[in-house]
Amino acid sequence: MICIISAAWGFGIIDTNLSGRRDSSVVDMLTIRDCLDLCDFEEEEIAAIAEHEHIPEIIAIELAEYLIHTEEGVPRIRRIILDDIRDAASRGDAARAEHLTLVLKHFIATHPEYPAARRETKARGSGG
Repeated sequence: MICIISAAWGFGIIDTNLSGRRDSSVVDMLTIRDCLDLCDFEEEEIAAIAEHEHIPEIIAIELAEYLIHTEEGVPRIRRIILDDIRDAASRGDAARAEHLTLVLKHFIATHPEYPAARRETKARGSGG
């Protein structure tokens, strides 16, 4: 049995034997790249969240993964990226603002609706 654990310092995988007891001799750490590959976000989207929230990228991955599965998640992440764009523009960093605009466009294209809207669509499609 494999158990994935999360902590402020990163993610880890602990292998347990069939009895469920932890085998403390086997602990492998996931890299940020591993975590990015397992999440529903691109690296630039995570970087924008980390920048906005002033948190490490590994924590931004956890936050993003949590938010994306809530009703308010997609709109909140859109606002986060919009805030980052406004901050870059107010600093006169046009290149950063332009880059973040592309990040926002990609996020909107890949996350067009939030969970409540998906549930409503499924309910209508099931004839009920």
